[in-house]
Amino acid sequence: PFAGLILLAGLTAIPQELYEAAEIDGASSRQKFYHITIPCLKPVLLILALLLTIWTFNSFDLMYVMTGGGPARGTEMLALWIKREATDNLRFGRASAIAMVMTAINLIFVAIYFKSFWKKGKGF
Repeated sequence: PFAGLILLAGLTAIPQELYEAAEIDGASSRQKFYHITIPCLKPVLLILALLLTIWTFNSFDLMYVMTGGGPARGTEMLALWIKREATDNLRFGRASAIAMVMTAINLIFVAIYFKSFWKKGKGF
């Protein structure tokens, strides 16, 4: 629902004049999609991908409630592994190290996001 709402907001922000000008120039629906819609939605798609990636990495509650890590830890994610190391095994240092690795991975995604968005001196 969140992704759909964000995409809908991005789609409504695209000026209709672009589509009208493309139609006057004889562009097909596919050409309008690839040359107008996708480039205009690029900022929205990138931030949405970043947010969903971070939320997936940090999803603890759903996996813990549904499976608790699953049989043979089949659905154990990093956040659940951190919880298991800290509370079940009482290895707080190891849990902290895993949390730092998870933070570093999230920061890599943020850096990729900023690098793909940042233009030379133009900002966003």
